[in-house]
Amino acid sequence: MKLIRFGAFADEKPGRILPDGTRADASVFGADYDQAFFANGGFVQLGQWFQTDGASAPRVSSSVRLGSPICRPSKIICIGLNFRDHAAESRMELPKGSSGLRDRFAYSASKGAVLAMAHSVARDYLSYNIRCNCISPARVHTPFVGGFLKKTYPGRERQMYDKLSGAQPIGSMGEPEEVASFAFFLCSDQAGFITGVDYLLDGGFTNLRD
Repeated sequence: MKLIRFGAFADEKPGRILPDGTRADASVFGADYDQAFFANGGFVQLGQWFQTDGASAPRVSSSVRLGSPICRPSKIICIGLNFRDHAAESRMELPKGSSGLRDRFAYSASKGAVLAMAHSVARDYLSYNIRCNCISPARVHTPFVGGFLKKTYPGRERQMYDKLSGAQPIGSMGEPEEVASFAFFLCSDQAGFITGVDYLLDGGFTNLRD
């Protein structure tokens, strides 16, 4: 079920894209798509409501503005249940991360999910002139990394920093500003021809390791 929210900015109403592609107003259902909606079974209840009362739901013109499909999201969790059928339905390749890491099953799976999400969003929003790309950095010298080294390797921070930096063929970790600068470029008009692409900001980690 594809959820939408439509209307003027900050005054969006909930709706749904029906199987035939038309848009239906779901505001009569009585709940916006916020955290409480998903936490209290609203998704299932909305599906049941459409089965019984959906035929009478007002249709929404394709010219009406679409906003964020989620009202004030606090988190997004994607579960790849039966993703093979979904991928075939959407004419997508099966999701895969750029690399697999030893003893990092959940971590690697989450990266594959992010990549699949980026490809799916890029395809779904082509007609709205919305682009979506993915940035896949390797180790970046964030405050988290510094805190981890200080807590886990007291007195050996510099030694472990050099070891982690050496995992990238380029010989160093990335800096947050480098990732931010590339994200800024992808959001700019200069990147207007780029969508559905995964960019490896990894110092050669994926393609240049021995």
